[in-house]
This record gives sequence, C-alpha cells and structure tokens, in this order.
Amino acid sequence: MEPLRLFGSLHDIKNARDILSNSGWRVDMDMRDCALQTSWAGEQVEQGLQGGRAWRASEFLFDVLPTTTNALAQVPLPLRPVAIDVGCGSGRDAVFLALELGPQWEVVAVDNHKGALQRAADLAKREGVQITCVDRDLRRKGLTDMKAHLVHGSRFLERGLFPEVRDSVLLPGGVLIWSHFLNGGEHLAPPRRPSRQLLRGELRETFIEAGEFHSLQDVEGTMTTRFQDVPAAFFAAQKPF
Repeated sequence: MEPLRLFGSLHDIKNARDILSNSGWRVDMDMRDCALQTSWAGEQVEQGLQGGRAWRASEFLFDVLPTTTNALAQVPLPLRPVAIDVGCGSGRDAVFLALELGPQWEVVAVDNHKGALQRAADLAKREGVQITCVDRDLRRKGLTDMKAHLVHGSRFLERGLFPEVRDSVLLPGGVLIWSHFLNGGEHLAPPRRPSRQLLRGELRETFIEAGEFHSLQDVEGTMTTRFQDVPAAFFAAQKPF
C-alpha cells in the first residue's frame, strides 16, 4: 500500500502527525513543502473543500450508532435531545455525532484540554455542524448538572462518572456507548496503570446488573494505541423507560 503523503508547512504536518498518532493511526512521515510545486508534481492530490475527510470517528461508535438510533427511536424524545461526548479530545466523535444525529440534537463535547476543545470547535466549523464545547476536569467535577439522551466515551476512564451517568445524567430510555482499554496482561502501550484500565465485566455489572439497562452491545476486542493492539471493552446499553 502506498503511504499517504501530507503536504503543508512543517508545523501543520507535525500537528497532523500528532493528531493521527493519538487516534491510533500509523503514520509514516513524508513531509513536503507545499510552496514547492515540484515537491508534489506527478502525485495524486486531494485538496480544498472537495477532498475526502482526513479524520474518522472511533470504529465502535461508527458501528454501534445505527443500533443506538434504532433504540432511541422507541423513546419519546424532546424537540432538542442531548448527546454528551465525555473526554472528547479533538472532537472527532462529537462532530461525527453531530453529523449523524442531525441538527435537532445538541452535542456537548466535554474535556479539560483547552487546545483540544479549540480543535474540536474548528473541526465542527469545517464540517458545518454545531457542538457545545465545555471545559471541565471530569475527575474533579462530574456531570450531575447535565442531562442527556446519549452519553459516549472512548479512551477515557473516570469511574466516579459511571454511577452518575447511570442514576442521574442519562434520562429514561437514554443510551450509554463506551469503549476503553481492559485490565489484564502486560500493556505494551498506555494506559499502563491498572487504575486507568477497565475491569472485565465492570460496565456490565454497573449498568446491566445494577442499573437494569438493556444490553445493545457488550464485547471485547482490541484498540490500537502507540502502534500496539491493546485489549479493550466495547459496550452499549439502554436505560429502562
């Protein structure tokens, strides 16, 4: 397979490399100065607004969202339902939700990294959708002041949020979608600390057994981080209504 070549300033390409690497992409750097036409002459180039997307949502969210929307179709939603992306990072999943759910939904992107939130806002603007960015340290202040019909999290873990989401944040009929790295075995890439890893069955116990949620998806697999495939849990469940 031919490598994807990025054309631009050194600063822009390094930023693109960091974003892609943190999202699990394998990046083979091939930096070219876009001011020099000879550097890309003869290459197949996509540029401008008609080019393909240079980002993608998390694979599990992409796969499970149709099942989620089917489940939510059975719920009497208000005119302005709310989806929260927890630990949103640079906003790819929040923007994907805004694109797929439609303008009637309010999508709230929560993170405590101001630079990431700015990138999320910029991405939403480029894609022509609106998201609400909230600067919040979720390990100090939870989500109990928020209500939602959909809560999503990926590659983020703060256990104190789970009872809040189950008992207070998610409204009746709301859906939780979560994917994160699993405890067990030697992790060759972050997160290495057990406190930052899910226990096997933890989401099932918290939401299905303790909260009587209906399971939409509950599987194990792997997620790529730092070029390593790391065991992960993929979970989606609907609150009783």
